[in-house]
Amino acid sequence: MGKIQKREKIIWITCLAIISCIIVFEWGIHKKLVEKHSAFIENTIGLMSLAIAGVSVYVIMLQLRQSRRIQEAEFIVHLNQAFVENTDYAKVYVELENSRHGNKKPNLSKIEISNYLTFFETIYIVKSESN
Repeated sequence: MGKIQKREKIIWITCLAIISCIIVFEWGIHKKLVEKHSAFIENTIGLMSLAIAGVSVYVIMLQLRQSRRIQEAEFIVHLNQAFVENTDYAKVYVELENSRHGNKKPNLSKIEISNYLTFFETIYIVKSESN
């Protein structure tokens, strides 16, 4: 080992020793401050925990509300698809529209009309239960 490498090694060891002493000294002071001000620190930690818990509850409520809205939207899309894709409902709708414009009696059975109206009755029940 050359003189320069020995000097660098001594400088590094000296720096590490000084840093270690500073850390131990700071830890000792910090420990004394913590012991001296432990009630304040405990109260501060308690208040911070309470604030974090409050924020967590608020975020959970927002998440639940958003989840409910997504479920409602999915339900409405599914309901719309069930109505639009049902050929029986389309037939009743067309017959009712033609009879309204042509002032003639629709050519529908009671079962077709009942099924068509039951669909809207279900929507009414779901809406009234959600309020």
